[in-house]
Order: sequence, then structure tokens, then C-alpha cells
Amino acid sequence: MELPDEFENRTIRTIVIRHWQQDAVLYHIFLRLNTGSVQLSPQELRNALHPGPFADFIDQYSADSPMLRKILGIDRPDFRMRDAELLLRYYAFRNFLPRYAGSMKDFLDETTQELNENWVDVAPEIEVQAEQFEQAVELAYDVFGPDSVFRKWKDGRFGSRFNRAVYDIVMFYFCRPEIMEDVQRHASDVAQAFVDLSESQPGFIDALESTTKSLTATFTRLEMWAQALEQVLDSGVPVPYRVDSRIAISD
Repeated sequence: MELPDEFENRTIRTIVIRHWQQDAVLYHIFLRLNTGSVQLSPQELRNALHPGPFADFIDQYSADSPMLRKILGIDRPDFRMRDAELLLRYYAFRNFLPRYAGSMKDFLDETTQELNENWVDVAPEIEVQAEQFEQAVELAYDVFGPDSVFRKWKDGRFGSRFNRAVYDIVMFYFCRPEIMEDVQRHASDVAQAFVDLSESQPGFIDALESTTKSLTATFTRLEMWAQALEQVLDSGVPVPYRVDSRIAISD
């Protein structure tokens, strides 16, 4: 098939950028290029800036994941890659929580880079964790129900919108094989513990809706949720603690 003459005769101008010192330079360029049109989502930018085998895995797995489609209420891969970013958040918190310093963008970028670089060694574990992701989402739906899962409880009811901060803390614990069955056995108690925590601890709600990306808010909601789970589960629940302005957790 021949291209139209008008296209063949066009001059296509390109600029090659080499030897940049910081990824922020490329990020800024991408933002400028997208100004005035449909801007790339953070995950689309991340894929462009940090390509590699783990990024490819995230892209492919999220496109096929039935649980991610269920969360987002879609029947095909999300065109803005929200599904891929949700999956990436799961891997970041599960594997690199102590590295979180208050910037979600940096946290997800660094997770992508780390797992890209070490893909040969980490691929088997990442694939196991993908199976546990599906199980954890299904468990969350069983515990909270389709109209309440991954949502805030406030003013006597669950909200109508998906909340990423709730998603992060629920998935952080529900994906753990050692407590999955325990959560299932105490499903109604676990759901009630979330409601009671939301009603009795204003700081918990604050950590779910204001400055949610800050280190303090992230630590607060993880710690409070872990303590609430401890009260209703028979198995041990690792409670996070602060060390040198970072979040640590004992497994």
C-alpha cells in the first residue's frame, strides 16, 4: 500500500536527547509535549521513561486481569492505564514499603526501575504475587461486598467512589497467604472492624482523604488498620513502625 504523496513529501523533524542527568528532565519534556492536547497519564509517562521487562509484565498482566477489570468496572484494558498503575501500587507497597518517602510518583518509578533491572531474579516471585493479587481482590469483595469494597466509611455509610488509599491498606494485608484464610473465617468481623475504626478514629479518616500521599498519612492508615485486624484475627498481623523517617514492618 503506497502512502499518499502529500505524506511522503512531508519533512518529519526529530530531536534526539542524550546524556540527561535526571529523569525529571525527560518527564518535563513529556509534559511540555503533551500540553494543549490529551496529556499522558502518569503510568503512560512511566512506561515511556522506564521501559523494561517488568514494565512489559505490568502492561500485559493488567490488561488481562479479571480482578482489575472488576475493580474499575471495565470490560477491556483501560486506555489511560489506570489498571496498570493499580497493579504497580500493589507491587510497590508489598515489596518496597520501607523505601516510601512521601512521593508516590518517585515510589512507583523506583519500583519499576528496580524490578526492571532485576527481572531475571525476581520474575518467579512477581508471578506468584500476581496470583495472590487476584486472590486478595476476590477476598476483599467477599469481605466488604461489591458496593463497599475499597471505599471509605463516613457519615454512617460507605462512599460511592473507589479510594486508592483504602485499596492500598486492604491489599497490603489481604495478599498475605498466612492471613488469607483467617480473614475469610472472620469476614464479618473484619468488615465491622473497618467501620468501627473509621467511626472511632478521626485520624484514620483524615489519612484516607487529606494529604494521603504523605509519609505520616500512609503510616497512620497502615498502622491503625493493622491494629484493628489484630483484634479480630487469630493469626499474627505485622504492625508497621517508624524508623528514621521511614516505614518499617516485621514479617
